[in-house]
Amino acid sequence: MRSPGQDAIATYRAMRVKVSKPKQSGDFGSAVNYVLDEMGQAPFMWPAPNGFPEPSVAWASAGRMRSSWGMHHTTAGGWWPSKGMSRKQPRNYLPKGPVRFDDAVDSVSRSLLGRRASADLVKAAALLIDYEPSATIKSREDFGDWRAVPLIATVLNSPQHLRK
Repeated sequence: MRSPGQDAIATYRAMRVKVSKPKQSGDFGSAVNYVLDEMGQAPFMWPAPNGFPEPSVAWASAGRMRSSWGMHHTTAGGWWPSKGMSRKQPRNYLPKGPVRFDDAVDSVSRSLLGRRASADLVKAAALLIDYEPSATIKSREDFGDWRAVPLIATVLNSPQHLRK
């Protein structure tokens, strides 16, 4: 399992977040320190001189997972940190044109994780968004960001993303 810092970096890379040099404290390059602190791994804040733990078991708590899931959701929405960075709009992670929901989940999984969506991932996304896997999404605009955000977050919350 990835540490919180590894998870954040992998998430920002998967979402292709482009960061500019921080100009104020709320910019992404500075605010990401607060994100990592919320996840339990603020840079240079481990009290012992031996550094943060490496074994996965050290990071496998319910609280840590909840923090990661929250970070995935806010990153998918682009809500915070949102200054000093750029990325695609959530709906633009979906393929263009009419597409089946299960194929859209697979496309997002391939884009973010570099692998096919598992049947469990498709089922989880369908249940969360209340969409049938075989239903057709008419367009990105029809699907909207309000559905794309939880779809992206579900992909990022998957075990495939959290593995080292």
